[in-house]
Amino acid sequence: MLTDFFQHLAGSFPALLKGAIYTVLVAVLSMSLGLSLGLFVCLGKISQRRWLRVLCSGYIDVFRGTPLLVQILFIYFGFPSLLQQIFQQPFPFNPLVAGTVAFTLNAAAYIAEILRAGIASLGKGQLEAAESLGLSYVQAMRFVILPQALRRMIPALGNEFVTLLKDTSLLSAIAVTEIVKEGRLYISRTYAAFPTYFAIALLYFALTFVATRLFNRLEERFKIHD
Repeated sequence: MLTDFFQHLAGSFPALLKGAIYTVLVAVLSMSLGLSLGLFVCLGKISQRRWLRVLCSGYIDVFRGTPLLVQILFIYFGFPSLLQQIFQQPFPFNPLVAGTVAFTLNAAAYIAEILRAGIASLGKGQLEAAESLGLSYVQAMRFVILPQALRRMIPALGNEFVTLLKDTSLLSAIAVTEIVKEGRLYISRTYAAFPTYFAIALLYFALTFVATRLFNRLEERFKIHD
């Protein structure tokens, strides 16, 4: 029995490593795109324009207040169905693209709040000092506020990336061949559920462990010494 366990544990890894490529790809793309979108949402939420604050606050509330799995299913199944009803023709959506879009939109909502908290931690004095030197609001944000705030936000951004890595397991619901999907395919061929899910857990642990250590080193490198 122990021999069979290790045989299936080793036998499942090639397929799981193939799925890990998609897992890391989705996580990295979603984090990168979510950081860009989250920055715009953050700036909109702290804007002096009330309608923009309301719009961005609503975006954050919707994506933080609904399950990620529901968002994935809505984008992959619901949105194309709506377009098909409007235009009377099918709108197929690639599952990998749909998953990346869902993760990006979800991550942007959380990242926007991380950025907002980081900017707020600096106080208004930094912005006022930059503007007194003749910098515009955009220039002050770009050259003074954001570089300082990003250093403070590295731990929180690292946590968000680790969360994205783990949540990619939800993509198996729309047939993206990530780690869990590859594991289920292996189980369907071998019926070796326990060693396969054990291997899945090991692989996710390895990925999150490496990601956590990388962000820890990044935090240490850009640490602000008082």
